[in-house]
Amino acid sequence: MVKKHLDSTKEKSEAAFDLHKEITNLISYTQSVRLILAEKLYTMKESKLYKFITGDERSSFYDYIAIPEVQFRYNNALKYIAIYRKYVLELKKNPRELQSLDTMMLYRLCSVVNEKNVEEWLERLKTLPRSEVYHFLRFPDKDPDDCRHDWTVKKRKMCSKCGEVVFPHPKKPKVANWPSHPLTPLP
Repeated sequence: MVKKHLDSTKEKSEAAFDLHKEITNLISYTQSVRLILAEKLYTMKESKLYKFITGDERSSFYDYIAIPEVQFRYNNALKYIAIYRKYVLELKKNPRELQSLDTMMLYRLCSVVNEKNVEEWLERLKTLPRSEVYHFLRFPDKDPDDCRHDWTVKKRKMCSKCGEVVFPHPKKPKVANWPSHPLTPLP
């Protein structure tokens, strides 16, 4: 447990790294549990064993997911099943190799990953921030460093040529008759 008041910079640094390690371990554990869950959901759905659990031959996998003991979002179940089907069954990847990777990024890549490029995409997931993986997914042949940007401004600026995104600094909204100092009484 982290102390409320840490005395020195060294203690704060050690506490930060300890907490960071706990967070990354929990994330890794969660990812590995999701892959195990994906396999179990796939088996339950494909073999239609859920009909024995619900007790109704007419029930669907959706009905099974909704029962009180499971209560899992149907869309998430389908995403996990798609990940298992694509990477483990189709591409023959070892689930242990995938357990440290972001499950939702694995799902997003299902449409583009194949036997030829799977290693390249998995390496990107291991080494790049999520935003850069998104960039490669949306603009596979564009490098923001080589682009002469053509910005589109919405809530963010995005180059229509290469996809690089820049978020403008938020501006304070101006409110009529609002005091500039927090302790000034309202009119």
